Amino acid sequence: MKFNISLSLKITIVFLFTFILLVFSLFSFHKTQQSTLYEDIIKQYEKHSSYFKQNRLKKDEVIKYLGSLNFHHVDNPHSILREVNQPIIRKRGFELIIKNNQPYFHVLAPHFRVLLEDRNKQKKPNNIHFILFGIILVLIFTVYLLILKNIKDTNLLLNSRQLFLRTVMHELKTPIAKGKIVSELIDNEKQKTRISHIFDKLNFLINDFAKVEEVVSKNFTTNLQSYYINEILEYSYDMLMLDNIKDSIIHDINNNITLKADIDLLAMSF
Repeated sequence: MKFNISLSLKITIVFLFTFILLVFSLFSFHKTQQSTLYEDIIKQYEKHSSYFKQNRLKKDEVIKYLGSLNFHHVDNPHSILREVNQPIIRKRGFELIIKNNQPYFHVLAPHFRVLLEDRNKQKKPNNIHFILFGIILVLIFTVYLLILKNIKDTNLLLNSRQLFLRTVMHELKTPIAKGKIVSELIDNEKQKTRISHIFDKLNFLINDFAKVEEVVSKNFTTNLQSYYINEILEYSYDMLMLDNIKDSIIHDINNNITLKADIDLLAMSF
């Protein structure tokens, strides 16, 4: 089954795919930047944890030591641990807990546990990429709207052209039909035949013009069948409506040659 997808839908799919790709890239970049920031904090906590282990510090000593480094002891750690909204990063001897972008140092010693809020000034993630993403998104959306508007205007123009051409062709058929009827009233047989032939040719040309318009506007369905080449040429001769075909056209083509074609369109091309 063949599906006809409009140009507007194709462009929408392309822009939607571009948007998804941009969002994915932004998310990946943000996660990478955040991971780098956490790595710096983890390195600091690893040094502290090694110091506790080497010096066999007790709970009070750990609190006092970290307090001198601008860490604040959390009296009720369960209230923090219950409301953690980001994954806990566990390492040997400690955990890094992030709550509302605030790091907590959870010391996991063999005989005690203590949670401290890290009040040191940490490097903040650079949010310039969010601003750039917003600007790019606005530009892409603007271009998308402009393209759709251009397509809409073009389609409107094409529809107006098609309506105009069909109206003109319809209006031309009326006087041709009347002329054909009037020609039958002529007594002179030769003049009658000649005038009738002229009206037939005009009507034939309008029909050909209608077919061309349908092909250009993609409203024409081709009727493909197999024909001998001489059949197509004979059909072309009839379309020319010449008085003396044999005196005007000479061809020498193998009559056994067959073509799979729409005889109306191919004959018109010939």
